[in-house]
Amino acid sequence: MTSKGVDGLVATGNELYDYYDSFPGSGRAIVVQKGSRNLLFDSNVIHGTSYGIDCHGKGGGDIAIEKTADPTMISAGDMVTYTYIVTNLRRDGPLSSVGVSDDKCTSVIFVGGDTDGDDLLDVGETWTYRCSMTLSEDTTNTATVTGTDSDGNPVIPDADTAFVDVRDSMLTILKGANDDSTVFEFTIRYGSNSESFHLKNGEWAQFPDLAPGSYTVAEAVFSRWELLSIACTNGISLPAPHTPAVTINLQSGQDVGCIFTNINKGLEEGWQIYLPVILKN
Repeated sequence: MTSKGVDGLVATGNELYDYYDSFPGSGRAIVVQKGSRNLLFDSNVIHGTSYGIDCHGKGGGDIAIEKTADPTMISAGDMVTYTYIVTNLRRDGPLSSVGVSDDKCTSVIFVGGDTDGDDLLDVGETWTYRCSMTLSEDTTNTATVTGTDSDGNPVIPDADTAFVDVRDSMLTILKGANDDSTVFEFTIRYGSNSESFHLKNGEWAQFPDLAPGSYTVAEAVFSRWELLSIACTNGISLPAPHTPAVTINLQSGQDVGCIFTNINKGLEEGWQIYLPVILKN
């Protein structure tokens, strides 16, 4: 009975697995179980019978690699360390000339696991490798392990991937005013680039995926309006600034929000609102 190479299968040697379920109507596909592992095989079975199963790893090979990244979410320019766990899945002998390569991280080093120091990946041994690098964008990379069996033949390589999410910076501008109808005009500048946008009371504009750097946001203040304050989540607070603008130095992966608060001086200076009066006959 041989494994069809179900993804995630990790089993070694000629072990006993107990049949416990079948797929109705298939005639052949069955599930057997050992401990918490459910394995799919392509063979006829007799209910309640134990079978010796010759299985060698995730893809029917003799060697397996598991790759992880730490951390899995970073800011641009931060360091990531990849760890690679390599296992000999054979039952009949060690593997030699074991090598791990990564298509993005080139300085893979052996950390340990060769318990008897013979430079052979023995049956049941697990070797650990590591590699570190800085990332500036979302990255998926693939690690591959190779080796040679005791007869001098290359074994089927195994591979695994890891994804690291590199967070970009984001700037959010909010508007507060004592008038819901007035539309305020803003400009955001970064280097020689500029972009205009408009907000009313209670509205906001978000600028995601920004590179680290200096951003200036300015508001065009209208007649009878006063800019009371600009307050930002990174600690900047400008009460009644003379210049209706703020400059934010965004760091990698930083999210900053700023609220521009205005008041209509005309309403404050005694403008009157006339309401209709309904007289009762």
